Amino acid sequence: MLIKCNAIDHAYLIEDDPVRPKLFKDNSVRFEDPFHVYAEVNEETGEIAAVVCTIICKFVPQDEYQIKLIAMGKTERIEEQLKEREELHGELGTVLCPYSVWSYQRGHGRKLINNLLEAAPVMHPEVDAVITMSPHTDTAMRFHINNGADIFSTNSQCVNYEYEVPDVILH
Repeated sequence: MLIKCNAIDHAYLIEDDPVRPKLFKDNSVRFEDPFHVYAEVNEETGEIAAVVCTIICKFVPQDEYQIKLIAMGKTERIEEQLKEREELHGELGTVLCPYSVWSYQRGHGRKLINNLLEAAPVMHPEVDAVITMSPHTDTAMRFHINNGADIFSTNSQCVNYEYEVPDVILH
């Protein structure tokens, strides 16, 4: 079961982040728009089994510096780059970017990603794409490829994996 985390009840989880443990001096930033933290809860035990930190933005982050600029509200440089890209390629849309994922229980990282993908169109209808900012590791590659992602882009700082965003089915 996917839950949205908040700083008051879930800040302790960030201490376990193996991917980007020192991204922010104040980890409460991870819980403030446009940042979001989600957890997968093991339905049998009620324990948090996996965690993902995300950001919603108008571009595909290529490094931690860009994420820090957004947190500081200093997006002028990024916006200039976006305008140049949009002139060449058209509007990019809105991206939900998982930038750190970890699991406490085997198999729950996969459940977390699948539940996040299913819930994203409802929780964040403005999102057009789910594209990660992942480290250059075999573990990250296996995880994302085995969970249905394709490589979107590669650079010196990260690999961006793209997941298909399911359509919302209204009843």
